[in-house]
Amino acid sequence: MSEKPSFEMEAVAKRLNVEIDKTIAVCRKKENLATCKHWLEKFFVPAKEALNERGRALPERLTSACVHLNVFGGMGSWSDVRPDDSGTDGLYDAYIAAKQLAG
Repeated sequence: MSEKPSFEMEAVAKRLNVEIDKTIAVCRKKENLATCKHWLEKFFVPAKEALNERGRALPERLTSACVHLNVFGGMGSWSDVRPDDSGTDGLYDAYIAAKQLAG
């Protein structure tokens, strides 16, 4: 029998979901689409799908989403190329919180 996810894990997953949604919305803006298309297709949309995948336990979904969101740091990372829009500011912190809980 699987354990019920903790309130903290559910809150972190909800926050990560919100931040992914915000980032996707910013990336889909006409002025950002050329820069963000690759990031949407390869990282953010798959992370969103993994986080919301039915039939998998929340810890597994968090882990999978974090694998897709491992885009921060280093040359050419999301941190270097993201649009100057406050809609993407919270993604990094939400990712770190999820990664810590997911293990």
